[in-house]
Amino acid sequence: MDPISVFGLVSQIADLLMRALEYGKAVRDAHGDMAKLYSELLGLKGALEQLLKLSVPDPSATADPSIGAVLQSTEFRDTLISTRQIVKRLMENLNKKQTSSRRANAFLWPWVKDEVKSDIQDLERVKSVFTMMRSEERRVGKECRSR
Repeated sequence: MDPISVFGLVSQIADLLMRALEYGKAVRDAHGDMAKLYSELLGLKGALEQLLKLSVPDPSATADPSIGAVLQSTEFRDTLISTRQIVKRLMENLNKKQTSSRRANAFLWPWVKDEVKSDIQDLERVKSVFTMMRSEERRVGKECRSR
């Protein structure tokens, strides 16, 4: 796993969170969808940050060759690629309908109901995969330390 690419993705998600929050405040009748989307983005960001901590271990810790196997897996790479695509799609969707007028933005929610539900489900899916990977990585690490 390339920690720099994960860090870049975390930074993109943080930027998306701030922009989406600001946008959601200006848009009428979008608070429920915005809250769900915001919650999933925060959860995804947290899961990625935890994986980043695992990938860059404490220098004083004893190196364990089995740590990192999950983070080097094809499933992890595929999920990371999928996450980048989701974040890119969310950013593009947020950008495409924004104007310079706060008043105009209040009427331009960038998602239709089905799209926002789909985006939330996609975020839930990748967040779950990263959370499972983090749990597996911790389990493997504990098993190796107990040997």
